[in-house]
Amino acid sequence: MNGYGLAFRAKTPKRVFDELSALARKHRISYFEAVDNILDLKYLKDFFTTIADMRTDYQFFYEVKANLTHEQIRTLYRGGVRSIQPGIESLSSHVLQLMRKGCTMLQNVRLLKWCRYYNVSVGWNLIWGFPGETLTEDGRYLSLAIPVYPNW
Repeated sequence: MNGYGLAFRAKTPKRVFDELSALARKHRISYFEAVDNILDLKYLKDFFTTIADMRTDYQFFYEVKANLTHEQIRTLYRGGVRSIQPGIESLSSHVLQLMRKGCTMLQNVRLLKWCRYYNVSVGWNLIWGFPGETLTEDGRYLSLAIPVYPNW
């Protein structure tokens, strides 16, 4: 899907804001889904803070990396992000390393915690049976995942 890298071809935040404003007026909508591979982190400073400052009623879905910090989740929430799909895919640091995800199980759980705190809905997938994964790791998923969100 990405060839050999994740190079961004991002529109300027002003252009995106102008386009969203035009779409919102024309179609009387305020919910937008970003269908991209991943959120450009420059948008945290340049776009979502502008959305927060403008106090629009825009709401967004975005695909994100799982290694976002508490502050980044707060910025996304303030900027209207109400739903995300992070690339969690495992709750085992060993398996994440095998997948070359660039994050740990703890980072994934922290992301889920802060999303819950800010009421950001999270859709994510677990990949099991990854080459090199052990049966012990498969069984731990349920014991790790269920207590994190007992009401889900």
